[in-house]
Amino acid sequence: MRIYNKLCKYNFSSNAFEVIYYDNSDSNSDSKAVGLNGDNMYFINFNADDIRPTKLNLSNGKTENLNINANEAECEVKDMATLKNSHISLTLIPVSDNYFVFYDETAKAFRTLGENK
Repeated sequence: MRIYNKLCKYNFSSNAFEVIYYDNSDSNSDSKAVGLNGDNMYFINFNADDIRPTKLNLSNGKTENLNINANEAECEVKDMATLKNSHISLTLIPVSDNYFVFYDETAKAFRTLGENK
């Protein structure tokens, strides 16, 4: 199924909406965890093979894939509980470009996702 996702902002001078970001990928919008921090929107698409957070600059519409892999095989879980991507809440709390907080619905706990150094 193809879903077209658009992010727009309203321009009061021209009295019209301006498209900031347009995504026409083959993905279900319910599969993206999303969060805002300042001028950036962050999202993770769980339908992809390479599950990395993407940063969208809301001012210029440019995207950047971040150097964090949220794939189950790549994550180090320090509390010995299993982490499944399907258990991650659709709301991300982006603290910075390399540190996110999310709610694990199965473990009923907040977890962090960060860059492996």
